Amino acid sequence: MLDKKRHMEADRAMFTALQQLPPQPRKRRFIYTTGCSIFGNVSVAVLDEHTEPDPGHPLAFRRGLEREALALTNVRTVVLRPGFMFGNDGFNSVSTDWFAMAEDGDPVFRADHNIGWSWIHIADLAEAYRLVVEADEGIVNGEIFHLGDEHRPHSLDVMRACVAAAGYKGDIRFEAPKKGDNVSTWFNQNEFVSSRKARERLGWSTRHDGILETVKQVYEAWKAAQKNSVPIER
Repeated sequence: MLDKKRHMEADRAMFTALQQLPPQPRKRRFIYTTGCSIFGNVSVAVLDEHTEPDPGHPLAFRRGLEREALALTNVRTVVLRPGFMFGNDGFNSVSTDWFAMAEDGDPVFRADHNIGWSWIHIADLAEAYRLVVEADEGIVNGEIFHLGDEHRPHSLDVMRACVAAAGYKGDIRFEAPKKGDNVSTWFNQNEFVSSRKARERLGWSTRHDGILETVKQVYEAWKAAQKNSVPIER
């Protein structure tokens, strides 16, 4: 979750509002969501909860916000860092960006050809939220959890599968990184995460196959959601 226009201000306003809530005998549980893209290019093959981000990475500031969230005294904070989400309507998913590129007839990949990311089906992520909500305080309070499936595909392979699922039969163009293109700026590095802590402490596990195994169904769900959506008048 990220306010792309006011990175720091929006979250800090939320923290202030939480601190000002009337106290309760049992403190509220606050689940703060960042993501596996806060790290940047670090010399760690698989990222766990002890890994610290490259301070020069554009999203590294979110680590500071995590610390602020964990320091709140009026709530008990848990931090979740999901991998790349897919499934259902695909809102804000890189996978559906690639579906849309394929339908426009011009898919472009601007990142390193060898990078890869951990992915997570949105329903598996929802299950993790449920488990965190219901967990005993000693299991989750003040903790950080990484959430991703065990598949670790190359991102270019996922893009190829996405554009093929959308019926595109041409070539993918390769270009240099571009400002405003998140894949080539924020996500242009390996982002493989370990979810061992979530499995052991929460009893969490993935129930869905990976993005490569389900890409056709993911595309069909995205198309169905587009057909059923109703434009909002402004």
